[in-house]
Amino acid sequence: MQVNRALQKKCYRAVAMLVMFMLLFTNLAFADEVEEQTVVASTEIAAKWDFTSIKNDPGVFNASSGLYKDSSSIVQEVGGSTRQGFTFEESEKSIRYQGWDNGKDKKAWIATLSTKGLENITLSSQQKSSSSGPRDFKVQISTDLTNWKDVNKGTLLLGTDYNATGSLVDALLPNEANDQNRLYIRWLVNSNARVSGSDSIGNTGSSRIRDVVVSGERKTVNSQKIPQLLNMTFNGDPKTSLAFAWYTPKNVSGTKLQVVEAAEVVNDVFPEAKTTVYTGSSTIIETFMVKGDRSAKKKEKFASHKVIANQLKPGTAYKYRAGNGDADGWGPIGSFTTDQVNNADFRFVVGSDSQGSSKSTFELWQDTFRKAIDHIGDPKFFILTGDLVDNGDLESQWQWFLGVPQYEFARVPFVPVLGGHEVKDYDGDETTDNNNFYNHFNLPKSVVTGTHEGSVYAFEYGDALFMQFNSQFEGALNKKGELDWVDPEFNAQLDWMRNQVAKSDKKWKFVSFHKGPYSSGDNAGQWEDSRIQFYKKYLIPVFDEMGIDIVFEAHDHMYMRSYQMLNDKPIKNVIKDPQGNVVNPQGTVYLMTNSVGGKFYEKYPGYNDYFAVINAQPFKKMFTDVSITNELLKFTSYTAAKGESVKKYDEYSIKRTDDKPAKVEQAKVKIESGGKAVISWNSPSVVTEPVRGFRIYEQDDKVNKNWSVYIPVVAGQTEYKYTLNNVDPNKSYHFVIKAAGVRNNSEPVQVSTSTVHADIKVPANPVPVY
Repeated sequence: MQVNRALQKKCYRAVAMLVMFMLLFTNLAFADEVEEQTVVASTEIAAKWDFTSIKNDPGVFNASSGLYKDSSSIVQEVGGSTRQGFTFEESEKSIRYQGWDNGKDKKAWIATLSTKGLENITLSSQQKSSSSGPRDFKVQISTDLTNWKDVNKGTLLLGTDYNATGSLVDALLPNEANDQNRLYIRWLVNSNARVSGSDSIGNTGSSRIRDVVVSGERKTVNSQKIPQLLNMTFNGDPKTSLAFAWYTPKNVSGTKLQVVEAAEVVNDVFPEAKTTVYTGSSTIIETFMVKGDRSAKKKEKFASHKVIANQLKPGTAYKYRAGNGDADGWGPIGSFTTDQVNNADFRFVVGSDSQGSSKSTFELWQDTFRKAIDHIGDPKFFILTGDLVDNGDLESQWQWFLGVPQYEFARVPFVPVLGGHEVKDYDGDETTDNNNFYNHFNLPKSVVTGTHEGSVYAFEYGDALFMQFNSQFEGALNKKGELDWVDPEFNAQLDWMRNQVAKSDKKWKFVSFHKGPYSSGDNAGQWEDSRIQFYKKYLIPVFDEMGIDIVFEAHDHMYMRSYQMLNDKPIKNVIKDPQGNVVNPQGTVYLMTNSVGGKFYEKYPGYNDYFAVINAQPFKKMFTDVSITNELLKFTSYTAAKGESVKKYDEYSIKRTDDKPAKVEQAKVKIESGGKAVISWNSPSVVTEPVRGFRIYEQDDKVNKNWSVYIPVVAGQTEYKYTLNNVDPNKSYHFVIKAAGVRNNSEPVQVSTSTVHADIKVPANPVPVY
């Protein structure tokens, strides 16, 4: 290590530590840490009906969200009379029904749902009627549709407006509602009196219901074998596999996963006999629980369990449960869907900086996570771009981060990105060295030597490549703007990314990392300009070379969308189609999605944000919905403040009609004296798409790990040659050459040092992208 590099890093980290201390006394301060060691049971929504976007009269209304939304519904029991039909009030999100006359003890709204795994069940709803509609209702529950039990304080007196006497707010249901595979709730007409006057209910009298929510607390279990902090990640091909991780007490050694096609699960009963069972492994890990444990050098032991479900069917919905294999060791039922084989359309979520040190902060994170799921419906995964917790060495914070939104993690695969708060970020940082990031997630262990375990990985989903980069490694320039020092891990990650792009045949390309090159918050403006200048010289050109569509960044807790950036210059004269899509743009969009939690920064005064279309702080937590179709990449960012509905904040879309270039021609390789391999080829003679360069890699990583090279096109030149030194003449090398278009790679052409295969098509991705 160079002496000047060590001094620079020490000074930089010391200053960073000082500002973090100062922030404790500002409105940006972290929440105080609560010295708790276990995750408190959180409230879950079993089913929620909000009656939006109803286009016809389905007769049966499925829940819009909740733990058991797919098997929850509301109907109107007409008591043997002719069905009158529903109408809808979009503005108030309600359903209305006529035909309540002579309805006493016969006509009702009836909800069917599951409360499995939940206790202390509560019900909320609001009702009103027309002046000739029913005035009196009572709420009852049943588990068999025969025997009904009244809900305490469940007698309702309706008016022509929504009011307290016609509403329930978290009304506690009888204990019989707890932990039921099937629970029935009905709002039963309790008299034949109409709302206004002394007459009976009119035959055209109507009644409305809205905001129906059934909630409960996770049922307390005595078994310590039940998985905790379970999450799903990509550690293999998402079409055929999914990775799982969870914690248990240290004495629980079994690691089992049962997976079954979702269609086999009826009424939320898990068909154990039809499942495929996967066996994983567990590792005993040690970690501090709370801050006080550091000085006492007290560590708690846990069993970290990991297993991969493989040989799955592409494009298939599955249900699963995890445990140690004992009857009392299985966790709740979760779900996932594998990627399809035909590059089908899909949507995913991006957020950043859930960072917190108290349970209340992570309840904000859960609220954002849940809002994103409810709004999108079926996100294929959630990318969180670093600073997941405040102190990565404290297990209490991981328990809140993973345990509070346990329902969401059990149903949406997670793409975690390492930030500075997961590890020891600088000299003097209170967070100590730890490996909790890797222990909690089932990710590839050591993709790039020297980086934190699990922090560098890639996967392909649909027609897109996703690369996760560890921004804890960097460099700096001297006063002349020349390279002063650089972490070898930084350069190694650049080699790895180039190699991934060379091997991939995907159209869309994304990079996710924490500390980005385009930012103007306090971190960037006051303390980290040196890093940003280094990035502009040594990182941004690599993104340009690789044709990255979007870089997801974080760290400065703001919302920032850049222009299309190329060579560190904003492209402002983009072409748009009539729908507002930016057509075939050059460059890359850099997106900072603000915080999913409760900590916000603002722009640092005077810092140049020439790169930004939007650079603002709405002081509301946010998430971004990203959708990919054949030609269109679109993202929409939403504010998601606690207690508010999500609101659109920004949107942007890119339409790409780029084609693949034609293959290179007359490719060959020749071994020359001195251990040299000379690779030569010609540009495609048929121009289907402009070629801007060529990518070469060795199919079996025999040159060295992650070796590849990019050769830019020279105007007017058709014949190209590249000489590779230090080749072992006793080895057989298989080089793959691709022409690189504006965004897409051509079909591969392989040449071998033993036999020329200039026109043999090799797999677009001959080694797994992990």
